[in-house]
Amino acid sequence: MRNRRTVESQETRPQAQSLVELALLLPLLLTLLFGIIDMGWYIYNYTTVWRAARDGAEAAAQVPPTVELLAMRRGDGTAAWSDNLPAQLPDYPEAGTDPCVCAILREIGVADHACGAETRDQNVLVDIFTNQVTIGYPPVLVGGTPRELGKPIEVTIDTSVEPLTPLVNFVGTALGNNGVMRIQATAQRSIESLGNNPNYANGLACRIP
Repeated sequence: MRNRRTVESQETRPQAQSLVELALLLPLLLTLLFGIIDMGWYIYNYTTVWRAARDGAEAAAQVPPTVELLAMRRGDGTAAWSDNLPAQLPDYPEAGTDPCVCAILREIGVADHACGAETRDQNVLVDIFTNQVTIGYPPVLVGGTPRELGKPIEVTIDTSVEPLTPLVNFVGTALGNNGVMRIQATAQRSIESLGNNPNYANGLACRIP
């Protein structure tokens, strides 16, 4: 009888040991799995946002908005535009009424602007909104004005995406980023045209306030 109990005890011990080892390794395995999933999700969204910024910068190189319009929209005199800042003048219209800004937003495919609704790719899983887009001219290092042929113009998209697993939420709460993954992409191109268009009264598509 004693031998039978001894054999059963010896058979149960490896099973209990395996359960303990699994309990110790499971958090590490889940962390690794969740990390791979969220990293892949982040890379996909970053690629999408960077492509949108690149498309916007290529459009901006052809139809660069005037410095005066950008500075007025920005409200602080900076030669850049972002819809999340109030206009300097209360009655200043939305920048989307400017054909050049509208063309850039259309190429980006923003989700909440009439300009971008026509060409927005419905297969894209990440939404880009106008208050996440900045169009601007880098500081001029040499003489002249920022809006000249050959000078750079850039488009920046600053957005965030929700993770697919609880890992980022858990870590993000501790880091203070509310558990979201921030994505910032900037594309820069050299100005190739000043928005010349004979269909407009002054020959320029871009509006001068």
